[in-house]
Amino acid sequence: MVAESDTAWHAGNWPVNQTSIGIECNPRASEADKQTVAALIRDIQSRHGKLRIIGHKDASSTACPGRYYPPTVTLAPYLGSNGGVPAAVKPPAPTAAGGSVDELARAVIAGKYGNGDERRRRLGNRYGEVQARVNELISGKKPAPKPANLDAIANAVLRGEYGNGDERRRRLGNLYQPVQDLVNRKLGIR
Repeated sequence: MVAESDTAWHAGNWPVNQTSIGIECNPRASEADKQTVAALIRDIQSRHGKLRIIGHKDASSTACPGRYYPPTVTLAPYLGSNGGVPAAVKPPAPTAAGGSVDELARAVIAGKYGNGDERRRRLGNRYGEVQARVNELISGKKPAPKPANLDAIANAVLRGEYGNGDERRRRLGNLYQPVQDLVNRKLGIR
C-alpha cells in the first residue's frame, strides 16, 4: 500500500517505521499465506539484502502478528536457509570508510562502492543510511523530517503554519497522522 521508499505508519513506533518495511499478513496464516509472505520477503531481500524479521508486537504493544509469531520460526520452513535469522545472532557488519552520508552516497553514485553485495560489504553498518541517501539523490525526492522534528512540526501546526484539513494533510504527507496524533495529545484530545 506504500512504496518501500516511503515511510508508512505501520509499526506504531516512529523510529521502527523509518527503518523498516511492513508486511500486512492474512490473519488466517494458511500454508499458502505463509508461502506468499515468504516469497514477498525473499523478493524484498533480493533488493535490500538480508533483513531482520520481527513481529509487529516487537515494535509496539499489540497482539499482531498473531499466528505468524515468532516470524523467524513460523516462516523458517518457507524462507529456506538462514532466511530469517535475527540481526542479533549475525556477526556485526564492518564499519565503512569515514565520510559523511552525503559524501559516501555521491561516491556510490560515481561507482566507487560497486553494486549489490559488494556495496553492502564495503559500506558495512552505514549501508542503510547511505543507500537511502543514494535513492533520494537519484529520485530527486527530499528526505522526510527526522522523528525528533515531530514535536517541532506539531508546534508549527498549532501555530497555524500548516493550514487545516486537506491542506494540512497534503503538506504533511505521510507525517500527517503521527503529527496530528501529537497535536491532539497536546490539545488534550483523545
